[in-house]
Amino acid sequence: MDFLRDIFGDALTPERRLTVFTIPDRRTMRFASLEGVEAHALDASRHGREVFFGLGLIRGEPNGRGTAEDVATIGCLWADIDLAGPAHPDKALPANFEAVKRLLDDLPLAPSVVVDSGHGAHAYWLLKEPWVFEDEADRQKAAALAKSWHGLVCRLAETKGWKLENLSDLARVLRVPGTVNHKLPGQPTEVRIISRDSTRRYNQSDFEPFLADATAAAPLAAPAILVGDLVLHPDAEPPASRMMEAAAASPKFLDAWRGQRTDLLDRSQSAIDLSLATIAAALGWSDQEIADLIIAARRESGDKPEKSLRHDYIVRTLTKARQAASEMPKASPGVDISGLLGKAASTGGGAGNVTTSGLRVDAVCLANVEPEPVRWLWPGRFALSKLSLIAGPPGLGKSFLTLDMAARISRGATWPCDDSPQAEPAGVVLLSAEDDISDTIVPRLIAAGADRSRILAMRAIYQPQLALIPGFEKQVPFSLLEHVPQLEELIRLAEPCRLVIIDPVSAFLGSTDSHNNSEVRSVLAPLAEMAARHRVAVVVISHLNKGQGSALDRVIGSIAFTAAARAAFVVTKDDDDPARRLLLPVKNNLGCDTIGFAYRLEGEPTPHVEWEPAPVTMSADEAVGGEHRSRGPDPEARRDAEAWLLDFLAVRPRPALEVFNAARDDGHTKDTIKRAKAAVGILSVKAEFGGGWVWMLPGCGPLMKVTHEGRTKGADTLCPL
Repeated sequence: MDFLRDIFGDALTPERRLTVFTIPDRRTMRFASLEGVEAHALDASRHGREVFFGLGLIRGEPNGRGTAEDVATIGCLWADIDLAGPAHPDKALPANFEAVKRLLDDLPLAPSVVVDSGHGAHAYWLLKEPWVFEDEADRQKAAALAKSWHGLVCRLAETKGWKLENLSDLARVLRVPGTVNHKLPGQPTEVRIISRDSTRRYNQSDFEPFLADATAAAPLAAPAILVGDLVLHPDAEPPASRMMEAAAASPKFLDAWRGQRTDLLDRSQSAIDLSLATIAAALGWSDQEIADLIIAARRESGDKPEKSLRHDYIVRTLTKARQAASEMPKASPGVDISGLLGKAASTGGGAGNVTTSGLRVDAVCLANVEPEPVRWLWPGRFALSKLSLIAGPPGLGKSFLTLDMAARISRGATWPCDDSPQAEPAGVVLLSAEDDISDTIVPRLIAAGADRSRILAMRAIYQPQLALIPGFEKQVPFSLLEHVPQLEELIRLAEPCRLVIIDPVSAFLGSTDSHNNSEVRSVLAPLAEMAARHRVAVVVISHLNKGQGSALDRVIGSIAFTAAARAAFVVTKDDDDPARRLLLPVKNNLGCDTIGFAYRLEGEPTPHVEWEPAPVTMSADEAVGGEHRSRGPDPEARRDAEAWLLDFLAVRPRPALEVFNAARDDGHTKDTIKRAKAAVGILSVKAEFGGGWVWMLPGCGPLMKVTHEGRTKGADTLCPL
């Protein structure tokens, strides 16, 4: 196909493939050469499908059409110009192609190709050579150039009274010439080339002088956009009285505004917008008030605020909200109308809510869910909105490592072995059970160069004791089982918070048995949901057991810890250089799982992390899987066993056989456990006449009957810990 060859030349390879996307089947095909593209496109068009091609060649195997981060090459700059008419009603747009030609003629550089898309025009400025991105800096430069050039076209259109969208995303798809546009039922229109001069080509630098002038002339404030009778302004605010009314009428309204709706299966910002709009519609808000609400919610969340200024998005959300509200019974004063969210969350296509045996199941049709890229704290390693784990033996600097991460987040610094630009500084919440704040944590943060004004450390949780003395509070241990709402309050105080560190996670499990899969999952699942609600990365610290085998099996406690984490890393010594520490991936469901890092603890009197400039390719299994215990009593092994034993018995007394079996699974020998038992004073008692021996911590109360799971009957508590 000559048109695509004009754009991409010979740039297509198995590593840089062309995307062809069709609807309504939403099928994505990728081609490593132009062979077969034309036949596929024309066949799809003959069967009534809309056919698009990706303006950027895609690397890797992303889901769907891919995102801008997946683009490896572009061969042109472009502009997408809609025409006024039935396909774009109530829009301030050029009336015909003569008007589009006048617009393009006013640009400082003439387009190489102009295509009639059926209800608009696509203009292309061919590059002299396809721009193959060597690194992330190249990709970002290309994205900025495409956005600025398309923005120049939009600003020029504004001088003529037209409102164009800047559709410059590198992963943008446009229609393939020679196919048919079926957007208007019964009015198929051919997509055809109007003008083409493949010899008219440009260098990247040819565009830059005009972009500088356009930037200087840009208005200081974004203009309002007119959509029929609506005014969409980026600084819009809903009426305060309406906001208070909605918060009082529906407890779910404020949760949706804060992005904390835990009852929605689809928790995208689009679903949040729809839930807010539905409640507002049920309360009688006007279309303008609802539009202002959606704009403000997008701006508050920081999730693609520009989307709320798109007329099609606002109109579509208003239509769905009005329909959902009209299908619900009228709410009486004092009634919680949050039930409207059942209909609101439905996006059609067979999705919605089903009630069976009193239980409501909320489902969503995945064809109507917009794909979103993974957002990263540390690109490719630790993801935002996800739970990650770092495990390693004591004394190797895991806390130094996490405080170094906190310091980088607080000042917006770059990451080791990563050339991404600096991020905006953000907040950090720290839960530490082993290090003193004033004499350990703060000096380490200072040594790491942290902006401590952005870091919050939890000191204690206090519970009011109203039955005693008014105002008297009792300090209680923080528990992930009970106190996630309090943790969320700290996240709000640290806004914009990006990182939560829990060091070590075993200290904050409360009464949870860390060796029981179901109990651990019941704690980690709400923690992961909290991470998603607040778009923070949660990093938990754990230890390794003394066993051998794969690194995944060496993480102490239940396998649920590594199963729940989207990424898990181990910290270990380099056998050839004991002062060198290795941070190696055990698993990474979302990013790179083959590249690790090395660091040392440098500086006096308070050390800090110094990263090596080159990545490490050693696997976690190679680093920790081959460790062997020495024969005879091992003081270090006994100390590890003592810590393990105290942790294992902290929840409740256990039968001796259960202790030995669990210890063996975590890499401790029977003899080492016996020595540890004697060292820390573990008690052994008979559970009942004829029963087996039960181990319990010193200071436990009278032992009653012990079941086969090691639980007690007939006593409220045995160990007042």
